[in-house]
Amino acid sequence: MPVFLSLLLGAAVLPFAIATTTVAIPVAQELLNPQTIEQQARRLYELGRFSEAVSLWQQIAANFRTQGDSLGEAMALSNLSLTYQQLGQWNEATEAIASSMALIQNVNPKAQNSAPILAQALDVQGRLQLAQGKPELALDTWQKAAHVYGQIGDTARLARNHINQAQALQVQGLYRQAQQTLTEANRTLQKEPDSLLKVTGLRSLGNVLRVVGDLEQSQQVLQQSLTIAQAISNTQAVSDTLLSLGNTARTQRDSKAALEFYQQAATTPHASLTTQVQAQINQLSLLIDNQKWHEAQTLQSQIQTAIENLPASRAAIYARINFVQSLMKLTKGGAIAKSDRHSTPATDQSSAPSVPQSAAPLLAAAIQQSRNLTDQRAESYALGTLGHLYEQTKQLSDAQALTQKALLIAQTIAAPDISYQWQWQLGRLLWQRGNYRGAIAAYDEAVKALQSLRYDLVTTNSEVQFSFRENVEPVYREFVELLLQPEETSDVQQAHLLRAREVIESLQLAELDNFSEKLVWWVDVKLIR
Repeated sequence: MPVFLSLLLGAAVLPFAIATTTVAIPVAQELLNPQTIEQQARRLYELGRFSEAVSLWQQIAANFRTQGDSLGEAMALSNLSLTYQQLGQWNEATEAIASSMALIQNVNPKAQNSAPILAQALDVQGRLQLAQGKPELALDTWQKAAHVYGQIGDTARLARNHINQAQALQVQGLYRQAQQTLTEANRTLQKEPDSLLKVTGLRSLGNVLRVVGDLEQSQQVLQQSLTIAQAISNTQAVSDTLLSLGNTARTQRDSKAALEFYQQAATTPHASLTTQVQAQINQLSLLIDNQKWHEAQTLQSQIQTAIENLPASRAAIYARINFVQSLMKLTKGGAIAKSDRHSTPATDQSSAPSVPQSAAPLLAAAIQQSRNLTDQRAESYALGTLGHLYEQTKQLSDAQALTQKALLIAQTIAAPDISYQWQWQLGRLLWQRGNYRGAIAAYDEAVKALQSLRYDLVTTNSEVQFSFRENVEPVYREFVELLLQPEETSDVQQAHLLRAREVIESLQLAELDNFSEKLVWWVDVKLIR
């Protein structure tokens, strides 16, 4: 089940401005005739007209360079990097923030305004690192910025920085730490007037509370966030918070309320296309779970049209992956029937389902975008999902090659929560191809990875569709059936019987862990924004 979280917190807030120039540039009347070029650039950014804003920030940087004002140029380049990030132009964003940091490092640290400009350049750099799938680097960068904010006593921006830190912690599956960080930030924000920053902080806290299982508190906090968003008339924040409320309602098994929240999020005026598509994908997944096939088919067509126009971003990558996962469920025999869920690779002899031809190109685009972002975690998910698509269409050789690539990446970045999924998938493929020994080895590695994860399994799968019954139980069940296949020697068969008993005992422990953590049987946690 898709559950989209906020990826770039406070992304609509541009960094600190230290000075202005008076170069007049003609702009549309809707910009309210701001007095300075910097104000014009900021207004264009706020209106979402990022390409036009880029041109102005480039000119502002050039103007400061001509004047010999290194700090002013660094400020403009930070804003330029942030604007490039909104456009998904990652190479340009990287170059801009690197140039900004180089200029700041060459300035006397005691110079007026150098500290706040450094802190906010670090904030922008952290955003870029997180967007590129480097949460550890992002967290380290934001902690450096927090140190500077603390030194200069900027409590408001320090609170925003803590919200960003919490996002990096969430991506790493460190939800308890994220909860603590967000609680501290919101204590500070409660003393401030209602603002977009307060809305974002509360929404982030509500999302974390949902993941750790405090659903009632999650709903209350998210409702408070929605109330403030409506009070300040920020329609994007309203849409984002409605999406989060839908996710919490779904985790509470209130499908009716969840569908209503998703529909409202998708139809909020002036909300971004990314949020609208995310809400629709969540809605589609819920309709499929509730076996409302006709409604799901209709919504699928709407998403298909919109998803091609998403700007390049990490959120867009996972939107494509999650959409294709729903397509595969929707098209396998018309939908996933219960009998399909409980079949094994050896017994599932159904013909290849008619998956839409757009599915593979969507994943190919996700793979390319993840490589552009150098986001190996996203690349592994995209490759593995494409492998699953080929598995479903009975292209087993291609499916195995893609699965092995995805597994290699997951192992390279030491991500056992991803690795076990591709080891399981590889085991299924080898089984279907008659390689029983290879299949047993792959299933064995998948089960070992699951045992190492235990309590952390659900929270570390925050980016893609995850449920205990669909993503854990079948690994054990299929492995046991594989081990019970007739063997040529009695010694090998006896060893397999003993291993099967161990696997059954491990599944029973996994089920107990699942309930002891007060997680519902169908726990679905999904990223992505």
